Amino acid sequence: MKKSLFLILIGITLNADAGFCSPIEKAIEHKNAADDFLRQDKISLAVEEYQKAASLNPASTDTYFNLAIACHSAKNFKAAAAALRKVVSLDPKDAEAWYNLACLLLYEGDLEEAKNDFEKTRGVCAAHSAFGPLAEKGLRFIEEIKQEDPGIRKIILRLTRDLPTLQVSD
Repeated sequence: MKKSLFLILIGITLNADAGFCSPIEKAIEHKNAADDFLRQDKISLAVEEYQKAASLNPASTDTYFNLAIACHSAKNFKAAAAALRKVVSLDPKDAEAWYNLACLLLYEGDLEEAKNDFEKTRGVCAAHSAFGPLAEKGLRFIEEIKQEDPGIRKIILRLTRDLPTLQVSD
């Protein structure tokens, strides 16, 4: 018994010395690399690294949020929305993620889903007062844009889509 315990301890020590990392530690390494790539505007590399980090640590809201930023930068709005949906599924009280998801849906022309998500943003804003007024503006914008001709509405949404809404969170 003592001999097998001793061998296990030696094995653990050797693995630690050999650079053994837990999946969470590897996920952090990938996320940090992705953050660097994103700051350097190497978007496709950032997306790859965030995806690796997310596969190793699927509970990291920061990783999914930053994946959304990278996908948004790559103009892959559906993937950005999917990453933000993952954030709000993991943390339903994340007002920033709800707000950014609502903006992405709005820019894609999905007014009803955007309205629902702006309302969810407003609902969780007790702790995040900054997003409450932004959600109110989004809701007013939806009501105003619904009055426009569908062709004009599409042009307005395309023009507003590239406005910055997402920022890297560390």
